[in-house]
Amino acid sequence: MRAKADYLACITEGMEKKLDIQYQQALTQLYTPDVQLALKNQERHLKQEIRGLRERLEEAETQLLDYERVKGMRVIAAAYGEVKRECETVQEEIRRLEDSR
Repeated sequence: MRAKADYLACITEGMEKKLDIQYQQALTQLYTPDVQLALKNQERHLKQEIRGLRERLEEAETQLLDYERVKGMRVIAAAYGEVKRECETVQEEIRRLEDSR
């Protein structure tokens, strides 16, 4: 029984090594120098795309902050306009009251 287990272990080890060799051969056939060059070019292209997208994101975030500031200024301007109109109304009432004396 022990001899059979050793024999099967030896067969298993040999098959494992054979599969490893076949795997390495398949990788060599798949990843030819042309394929590796194409992959490197694609990687470079994708990195440039990512860089460009990050720049666009930063620009969009800056524009958003500018928009929020402008929106805030519009709210302040509207409130100022409202206060100014109220002041004019009060001044007109004061003039009217002074004229009616």
